[in-house]
Amino acid sequence: MAAIGIFLVYFTYGFLSLMALIFSYVSLRKSKFISKTFFILLELLFVGILMIFSVSQGANQRYWEKKYVGSYNLMNYPDCSSCILYLYEDNTFEVKNALIVREKGNWRYEFGGDYFIVYMNDDKEQLGSEKFKFNESHSGFD
Repeated sequence: MAAIGIFLVYFTYGFLSLMALIFSYVSLRKSKFISKTFFILLELLFVGILMIFSVSQGANQRYWEKKYVGSYNLMNYPDCSSCILYLYEDNTFEVKNALIVREKGNWRYEFGGDYFIVYMNDDKEQLGSEKFKFNESHSGFD
């Protein structure tokens, strides 16, 4: 089912782009002002829909990404039983034990179809597994 969802997204981008190109080509080939104007308006319509779709996808990505911003009590962090992971809005993170910063890095959110993953340290690790396994999370910061 996830593959169908991803296919529909790519199909929509492709269809809108193709239609904009077709109407652009047709408007350049027409000599009558009225028909040329009509095809230019159709081209602008499809370009506008494509832009709205792209902006919407980006806004949706940022919305869900911000849901993970906050602090997480880590369970399996090496040599630290009370470390807290802080995910910041600028896609950086810190692991702290009291006031001591144990680790810094980048994180990113990825979704597609029926899955979502928060990658840590340039996709080497994931939130919720191995050393980034947590037992409690908090939205916002302590």
